[in-house]
Amino acid sequence: MRIGSGWTRTQKETNKQFISVALDEAFLKLVPQLQGCNLVLSYIDPQERKSDKAPGWSVNLSERKPQTQEAAETATEEIPY
Repeated sequence: MRIGSGWTRTQKETNKQFISVALDEAFLKLVPQLQGCNLVLSYIDPQERKSDKAPGWSVNLSERKPQTQEAAETATEEIPY
């Protein structure tokens, strides 16, 4: 079952890569608690891991920040499927 899509991004301040995830509407209907949330996968550099068995990615869920009116009007990026 496909639940969404992800895009590789780079954080401006730290230059670290992460994957931004957009969950599909069908999945959000099954799990409505995730509506209005951001899901981000962050790569953990091998030197930052506590052991060889530590995970290579962290999964972070946060509340989406409200968009300003100007940002909402200029947001034209479409999801490429």
